[in-house]
Amino acid sequence: MEEGVFLMNKKAQIQSKLGIIIISLIIFVLLLIFLLKLHAYFSKSDREICRSSVLAQSLLMQAPTPGSEKIVTPKCKTYKVVFFNDHVEIDDKTIEVYDSRKKDFVKKFNGLTDEIVNQVIAEELRWCWYQFLEGKKSLFNIKTLFAGGSVLSCYLCDEITFDSSVGEKEFKSFYNYTKHKTMPNSQMTYYEYYAEESRLYSPFYDRDPDKNAWEEYVQGRGNEVFISEKCKELEVSLFEPRKPITKNIIFDTSKKYAVVFIKEGITSKVREIIGTKEEGCSPETYFSYILSFDDLSEQCKSLRRGSMK
Repeated sequence: MEEGVFLMNKKAQIQSKLGIIIISLIIFVLLLIFLLKLHAYFSKSDREICRSSVLAQSLLMQAPTPGSEKIVTPKCKTYKVVFFNDHVEIDDKTIEVYDSRKKDFVKKFNGLTDEIVNQVIAEELRWCWYQFLEGKKSLFNIKTLFAGGSVLSCYLCDEITFDSSVGEKEFKSFYNYTKHKTMPNSQMTYYEYYAEESRLYSPFYDRDPDKNAWEEYVQGRGNEVFISEKCKELEVSLFEPRKPITKNIIFDTSKKYAVVFIKEGITSKVREIIGTKEEGCSPETYFSYILSFDDLSEQCKSLRRGSMK
């Protein structure tokens, strides 16, 4: 009898603590929503609005209450980038770019160059990676962003095109540019940020000691079932075959390109934990890449886009 009462009291204590955790989490997220709206009103920063809303929903996905994620809908745009021969537009607005010929930031320039193309696209890749929390938080179950069950899902951050006024047929050296060019107000190169920084990724991409996970993902894969010996919480990681990604991309001005945030991965067993998983021991994998629109269907079985207003 006493043992039964003890177990009932213990269960009540656990339920009470769980209730406090859920209520605290909901209050935190509601406060975050309020701050998000306040931030949007004063700063009008679409990039920060996206990041904050993605973070809010990622936190809510950890709540054990079904449907909690519906409280917040991520507010992420898809940007339209157009290169002209004498200027660059994002969402129909001319932006400033650095022109080494003038040694200054300009809105108008005399002829589009590799440097200008690479710097604009590198910045958009940086923003895309930033908006989705640099792959550090699980977005595995965010149904409003990624279709449930899709092994390869992408969010379209940017659509990139070249106007007919551009005389050059191609622009080169993007990968090399990001390898050596530091980001604004930072000592870190673009490559170090989008390829070498820690993030969640499958142990499948932790096999080659000479390559980081971003470089391993580029290589594509066959139709494989991978058994993880390193990560006890993962029994089997299942993947779909896909072709390699062109990392040394050359921009053909007759084609359309995309900046994408990619989620890959589904597992037969996922240990439920709150917070981030250990690097290299995640059931899901997150990266950002530049892809030709011709390659989107190969790399993205499910593709989501935001408003372009």
